[in-house]
Amino acid sequence: MYSSSRLSSVLALLFSDTCKHFIKHPS
Repeated sequence: MYSSSRLSSVLALLFSDTCKHFIKHPS
């Protein structure tokens, strides 16, 4: 079982990376 703190951290990184991707390459 993953700890909630780690899960939230991973989600935050994915969300940030996705935002950067869309900012660099707007559809």
